Amino acid sequence: MIPAIVICGTTASGKTDLALQLAEVLSKTTLISADSRHVYKNMTIGTGKDIPKGWEQNAAVFGSIYLTYYANKNTRLWLYDMTDPSDSTWSVQSLYAACDVLSQNYLIPKKIMPVIVGGDGFYIRGLLEPYESMQIPPDTEWRTHAEKLSVQELQTLLQSENSVIFDNSNMSDRKNPRRLIRAIERARYLRTHEHTKTIQPLFGPVLYIGLTCSSLTELQSAIEQRVRQRITQGMVEETTALMAKYPDWSAPAFTATGYREVRAYIEKKISLEDAIAQWTLREFQYAKRQLTWFRKNKNVRWFTTDDLKHKNTAIVEMVKNWYDEHYAATQS
Repeated sequence: MIPAIVICGTTASGKTDLALQLAEVLSKTTLISADSRHVYKNMTIGTGKDIPKGWEQNAAVFGSIYLTYYANKNTRLWLYDMTDPSDSTWSVQSLYAACDVLSQNYLIPKKIMPVIVGGDGFYIRGLLEPYESMQIPPDTEWRTHAEKLSVQELQTLLQSENSVIFDNSNMSDRKNPRRLIRAIERARYLRTHEHTKTIQPLFGPVLYIGLTCSSLTELQSAIEQRVRQRITQGMVEETTALMAKYPDWSAPAFTATGYREVRAYIEKKISLEDAIAQWTLREFQYAKRQLTWFRKNKNVRWFTTDDLKHKNTAIVEMVKNWYDEHYAATQS
């Protein structure tokens, strides 16, 4: 395995900015997005891709695998714009497969240590602590049927398929149709197949850097400021274009915060201020869930936005020292 630096934490905490700083000072690195929404094309403003000015989009082909990235003269930012928003098959398994290809064909041969950036704890876990069911393939034909079922019907079906999986799920999982469908898929697969093989982490050892605001009040304020900034940047226009190109919004991409709220404004169902308020609330609720997830990982070294303002140099130096210490492992 190759060592990696992970920058995780809440939205609006400066993860991308810190990653870009590190790319400037680390001798040989590349950035990898571990975000479940950055993979979708034509969804740039709402998902907060924050593509640096002057970076150009490109792609690398490894066999039959096509991996997209943005780049400047010094480094690359991988796995933005990988698939179409209508694609219902992209998942944590897809991210693992893409990073496996990237590692075997780019990171290891070129002796590059990556900086992995993302606020999706489930996706980051999939790379660093993968679980056996990740190897279970999606059943697209069955999903077409399952997507028509209500949450209650899906819960009942999961209980009948595998009560242990249902009992081990949390309330958030039980209320999420997409997670229920995937859980049923796992249960159906395990009922008719032998247990899957052990799946290995792609990276290690890992330095985890966690970023968040100094308080929940500051976090909510930062999120609202960012939401308003995205409106100014053209979120209404981006959503309008998506509505024209994709009439069916049942795909997972369109569950990204902001798009449904702005669509309701475009359709004159709510005011722009109401859309901003609802978007801010959803983003804030998501940020709190992010904190809950990442704080379970005792290896994360936490820093606040105040730390980034007043101790930025020290943080960057600490990461650089860890990088220098572990870089030798990439050279063997």
